[in-house]
Amino acid sequence: MPSRWIYRSKTSFDRAEEFAEELGVSPLVVDILYARGLTGLADMDRFLSPGLRHLPEPEAIPGLDQAARVLAREIAAGKTPAVWGDYDVDGVTASALMLDFFAHSAASRPCAICPGAARRATASTWRAWRNWPARGPECW
Repeated sequence: MPSRWIYRSKTSFDRAEEFAEELGVSPLVVDILYARGLTGLADMDRFLSPGLRHLPEPEAIPGLDQAARVLAREIAAGKTPAVWGDYDVDGVTASALMLDFFAHSAASRPCAICPGAARRATASTWRAWRNWPARGPECW
C-alpha cells in the first residue's frame, strides 16, 4: 500500500533551497526540519550531523567532574574498576568504550557485567549484583 505524506502546514521555508545546498540535502528535508522548529542553519546541521563537535563541554554535564575524580583516585589506589552496562544499544556501546579506555590506561583489567536480554534483565540484574564481590578483587 503506497504512503502519502501530508505536511502539517502548507507553509514552506523561503530559504529551503539555500539551506538545502549548504547542508547537502533536499529542500523537502529542510522544509520538514523547519516545520519541526529548526529554523537556523546551525540547528539543522546539528540535527543532521550529530557528532563530537556538537557535544556539550564536559563541565556542563552534572556530576561528571566528581565522577572523574573518584575514578582517578580509585585507579591510583590500585583498585579494579567495574563496568556495568545494560543490554541495549547505548548500554553495550558505553560499556565497550569504557572497557577500551581501561585497556589503554593504567587501570587493572576491569570487571565487566552486562545483564542478559531485556526479558531477563530484572532477574539477571539482581543475580549479577548479588554476585558482584565474587567477580574479582576490590571491584568497585
